[in-house]
Amino acid sequence: MAADRQAFGLTAQKPSEMIAGLDEVARRAAALEAREEAKRKGGGKLSANVALQVDDLGNRWKRRVNIGIAVTIALVLGSLALMVYLTVHQKLDPREGNADAHRMLTGLAGLASRPDFFKEGEKITAQSAKERLKEELEAAYSKILDQIERDRISRKEKGEKYREPDAGLAKDRDWYEKLRHLRDAWGQPFIFDVEGDTLKISAVGKKTPKATPPEPVTINLRKAQPAPEKSGQ
Repeated sequence: MAADRQAFGLTAQKPSEMIAGLDEVARRAAALEAREEAKRKGGGKLSANVALQVDDLGNRWKRRVNIGIAVTIALVLGSLALMVYLTVHQKLDPREGNADAHRMLTGLAGLASRPDFFKEGEKITAQSAKERLKEELEAAYSKILDQIERDRISRKEKGEKYREPDAGLAKDRDWYEKLRHLRDAWGQPFIFDVEGDTLKISAVGKKTPKATPPEPVTINLRKAQPAPEKSGQ
């Protein structure tokens, strides 16, 4: 026991505690020697970098600085994530969102109603109809962007100052930019279903006491082909 060791004039520390204490003394002596060596090499001056590397206080400051940097980065990333979340999940009146989805469904039905949307003999599935609409929308969107870029270059060549695109082109650009994702204002994908030659596109929408999801649109994808003329007529 510690009292017995003290009675015999011995230290109260256990051998393991003494070894740990000696190790700490040796570590501090090595750090001090490194400081002195750095001073000698620096003409009696100790650089801040060396002091940070060999001094206990410097080591603690390094840890604090590293922790501070990590916390700052985490806060910045968290703020950015929150901003993105709030932007995507902005509060939207269900009635306005459903009305917007209805306009989008009507636009998709107009594209799919084109006579050559599916050629004779092509297999029609919900996935193929969705992919075909996606191709049509991407092509229309790219065409509008190209027109806006051509107008910008033309104005630049004429020495005109930059201005916003033509109002009609800007409106079409924003429309196709939204429509090309095949999702409603809440980010919910439109639902495609094919039965025979009929394509149905639905929107999940939002249902509340004052709001009703939009009705699906249906399109007959297989247009009647003109009957071949009889020979001799």
